[in-house]
Amino acid sequence: MYSRISESMLVPSGSIAKTFFALIAALTLEQEFGNVMSAKIGTLIDEAATSWNSVSIEDALDMATGHYRFVSHGLDDATTSKVFDIAETHSTKLLTALNSYRRRSSPGERWVYHTTDIYIAGVALRNLFTSLTGSDNILLYLDLKVFQPLELSSIVRNSIRTTYDDIQQPLSTTGMFLTVGDAIKLGRFLNPGNKSRGKIKGKQILDAAALDASLQLNPENRGFFAYNDYLYNKGFFSRSFSLENCENFNYVPYTQAKGPSVVALFPNNATYVYFSDSTTPDDDPEFSYEASEIAKLRC
Repeated sequence: MYSRISESMLVPSGSIAKTFFALIAALTLEQEFGNVMSAKIGTLIDEAATSWNSVSIEDALDMATGHYRFVSHGLDDATTSKVFDIAETHSTKLLTALNSYRRRSSPGERWVYHTTDIYIAGVALRNLFTSLTGSDNILLYLDLKVFQPLELSSIVRNSIRTTYDDIQQPLSTTGMFLTVGDAIKLGRFLNPGNKSRGKIKGKQILDAAALDASLQLNPENRGFFAYNDYLYNKGFFSRSFSLENCENFNYVPYTQAKGPSVVALFPNNATYVYFSDSTTPDDDPEFSYEASEIAKLRC
């Protein structure tokens, strides 16, 4: 059974929000300052061990840091996410994220899903922003550059406490919410079928090359094989669809959360949003039927 939900309805969507916000933060800074995606974690986070010296912000967004225990999808996250989630201070969260896995391969070589990697990326981005501007208020920066112009809700545009201390690390994994309307607006902003994707009022806000790669628009940069037939690039999973008379639907990037909930960005400039309050986790949200129907609208 399907039911209509208001665009103002608040949705606890940490996994979906972290994808949008981490990617937008990285690509906004990359567009304005340059050399952000290649900046190294070890030089930006004092608490990081030397094994992080060659790991870039892009590697963390790709979940290809070279730090892991198990390569089978979900095993690492299942063993450490609870410890990470219940940590009440930024210091404890950060040290858990940095030290849960030892270095096993070169950065950029192997994809292993970790909730903690996005937290690390968020901390590195905030520290880099401080070094570039003298301010640690990256949320205000993004609010002025992106959130206000897109008319996102106040729940997005205000700092959300992720830990019970004064750090309040923003835009990193936990404590984040979106309204349904926010998800739709962000989806339209990033949609691969939108010729003005990453632009606001004709001005390029997000680095175009990195954005296109994350949306599977660059055949030379597909990102990483994740599991089964899924790819992963800078926060977005993608699925391949073989639809009759619609070659443009080869790849559909999407972000997901437990429930299952999903925001899928179709190449014909359609954005599909589905939120569920089911308590049953689902790593593989199914939207094949929706893809087929959306393709009928315009391929």
